[in-house]
Amino acid sequence: MRKKKLVTMIAALALTISSATMGALPVNAAENDDVKVMDFVDKDVFSDGEEALNKYDENATNLKFTESDALEDKNNGIDTYAGISLRLRYAWNYRTYPYSFEEQKWSTNRDIYDTYASTGEADYLNPKFTYTLNNPTGPASYKTAIREGYLQKDGELQLYDHVVSGKNNNVLLMVDSDVLYGIVEKDTLTSVFSSSSDSLIGGTTDSRTIDGRHKTLINVQLKNGEYLIMFTNKTATDNNHYALYTGCPLPMMHTGMFAGTHNGKVSWNGGGLKAEKERICPAITISTPSGVNSDLFALSKVWFEDKSMGGAQDLYVSDVTYYYASPANSSYKILSKSGKTYSDDTPSSCSIAGTYKTKFSVSWSPNLGYVGAYYYANTMMYINYLTPYGLYEGM
Repeated sequence: MRKKKLVTMIAALALTISSATMGALPVNAAENDDVKVMDFVDKDVFSDGEEALNKYDENATNLKFTESDALEDKNNGIDTYAGISLRLRYAWNYRTYPYSFEEQKWSTNRDIYDTYASTGEADYLNPKFTYTLNNPTGPASYKTAIREGYLQKDGELQLYDHVVSGKNNNVLLMVDSDVLYGIVEKDTLTSVFSSSSDSLIGGTTDSRTIDGRHKTLINVQLKNGEYLIMFTNKTATDNNHYALYTGCPLPMMHTGMFAGTHNGKVSWNGGGLKAEKERICPAITISTPSGVNSDLFALSKVWFEDKSMGGAQDLYVSDVTYYYASPANSSYKILSKSGKTYSDDTPSSCSIAGTYKTKFSVSWSPNLGYVGAYYYANTMMYINYLTPYGLYEGM
């Protein structure tokens, strides 16, 4: 039934895209230079998918920082922020390599489409396989996962078979202005952007220049199933390049900051039992935008820049140690020191949302004679976190 459907649907698309001959499409059409476009789907599958999507709003990734009073230090630990989930939808942590559009370089091989493995399904014009990326660990991860192509002939078709299963349900298309795209359910050949389909979970559209090419970006999440992803054109032009990425959403790196952490004072008070050696400081609560799941914000790195006043007070102490506790920690962690920076480069895997406690301790200088000796601490907090590209309310 499927094959009959494929070979009997008329070349409606051919009439609008090129002057290809109407009629049944031979099963070896992918290798037939005389066939300019596929004619087993309706032309409407190439209608503008952007109409079904919202514009990507980067404000959905912004954080809110709130300072609270210093909490009691019970058993040197903390209570996590009530009501904020610490789980993560994706297995992203400090080991995850973030994606950067600025670092993306397109292939110069105009025939790169021909280098990808084919499924061998003649009924579907022998489409190419996609590559599902789970948790990227380096630049090579993206190089392997991203498919590319150049449409060099009028009405040319380049086609991919893609299976969606589980949480790695993201499809990102990056197309030049003269490239037409379509995503259809493999069994029904219905566009996922059509009102007749319920395969589309959600998504966003965007535009940006990537490696010198102005791209329209279509980023969607699809329900479990098998899909055909296709690219074609009306006529061959210089704006003929596309890229395709599938798997987990692209992890994008962001940095948030908050001034006035580790803000507190200890006094020597003449030494002995009167000397203060430790100060628990106000806690910082981080929350994500309303309507956006906090489990899509993955903690990657935390560091603090020393902003203490310096001067005479530095002579009163021989050492200052900074601590913090993330929402995933039950106890404080000593921050690693490098110059005037104190960091946790390997934080526990958790959502960025929650309460972060801070404290510091000092070692007073030996033979300190000034009864009024003191130390004021103060730091600037920085936090790196990952969010999926195309994040939207309700995702």
